[in-house]
Amino acid sequence: MGCTGESKIKENSNESNNPVVIKSNINQKKNFNMQNQEIQIQKVQNDNNNMNQNNFNNKPETTQQNKQHPQQNSYKNVDNPVKKKVISKEEMMSYKNLPNYDLFEKFINIKKVKEYLEDREIIDGIFDEIKPLIKELFNRFKIQFEIITKNQVIDCVSYKVELTASTNQENLDNYFPLFFLNFWHYPAEAFHHRIIKKFIFCDQLMFTTPSYSQPRAACPEWYKTSSMIYSMEIQNNDYLAEVMHHELFHYFDYMISHSRVDNAIESDWSKLNPPGFQYGSGGEYERVYVDINKKDNMYFVTHYAMSQCCEDRAETYARLMTKNSNWYNEQSKVIKMKLEKLKDFMKKRHDTIYIGNNDNYYYERLQNYLDTYN
Repeated sequence: MGCTGESKIKENSNESNNPVVIKSNINQKKNFNMQNQEIQIQKVQNDNNNMNQNNFNNKPETTQQNKQHPQQNSYKNVDNPVKKKVISKEEMMSYKNLPNYDLFEKFINIKKVKEYLEDREIIDGIFDEIKPLIKELFNRFKIQFEIITKNQVIDCVSYKVELTASTNQENLDNYFPLFFLNFWHYPAEAFHHRIIKKFIFCDQLMFTTPSYSQPRAACPEWYKTSSMIYSMEIQNNDYLAEVMHHELFHYFDYMISHSRVDNAIESDWSKLNPPGFQYGSGGEYERVYVDINKKDNMYFVTHYAMSQCCEDRAETYARLMTKNSNWYNEQSKVIKMKLEKLKDFMKKRHDTIYIGNNDNYYYERLQNYLDTYN
């Protein structure tokens, strides 16, 4: 899609301090004796100050024990020290610590889901099995969830979005397991502070302007309904997963910048492109999938990313949210820099809480999840 809602056809977080065990001081008896010794030493020193200078050298020497153990804070409760469990970095980065893991655990223990995860083929009736989990996920996001039952047209003046009613059970059974696998781990604050009111699902989605009409896999509609609209029409699942995040990023991007184009953001991003490179005329004019060549893939994740700066960022974000570490390790230094720049952008922007703002390990946990299930 383009920055106006078009869809295309077809991970440095600062480590948080680990918890540490609060160690107890030396035992109270030892502490008490040591204090007595130091009090005695101080008394001798005071007496010596009043003596003749010739007798100054008679001052008792500080013992080796006192040199090794400076005065302790005797008011601390050394008999009942407070201890905290040490959590390893590996445990902190476990995908089991991702938001909404309890729902994911229920999801993967459903019999039909287990069958689905084996070969990712359509399982009859799986939507009905997982629908309660889908509803609970949206409840946590505080977003309405609607499956279109009648054809609708959303008129946004400069364009129209035409939605075909969902009448195909096979579409539901194919789309929603994939949707859940791609959205369960989103933290709720990613949506609480965005003005997304609803996720709408339909069978077919058509984006129409006075000059063209195009089928879409998804569309962010922020003008009239403040919604994300997804077509459940069966296509390649890898493509559908990427589009889910790609189009959602356009919504986030627009709501953060309050504009389809943020010159400051685009100027900073473009510094990572090759010298002299200029983007194309926009995603809406890139309607045919083209493999990216070896030269360009040093800077862009897909050929479509070269069509517009906002498309470059959306395509990169889609890979950040869907690709495992094998893919990441194969990327160029520039692509990795773009991924890190997106992480920073997603953490906090214009005083708006975003993905990972208070969780430095979110993307590492996500990567571990993708390594296991993607």
